[in-house]
Amino acid sequence: MDHVQFIVGGYVVTFVAVGVYVVRMLRQARKYNSAISDGDKPWR
Repeated sequence: MDHVQFIVGGYVVTFVAVGVYVVRMLRQARKYNSAISDGDKPWR
């Protein structure tokens, strides 16, 4: 039980880093989505 702080800290750092990455990717996707015309979006 001596290393619990390091293990929990590692999980916290990992989840925060993944969360920041997801937020950045979603913001970029929204920004670039408005730059693409509807005719160039085959999924619509």
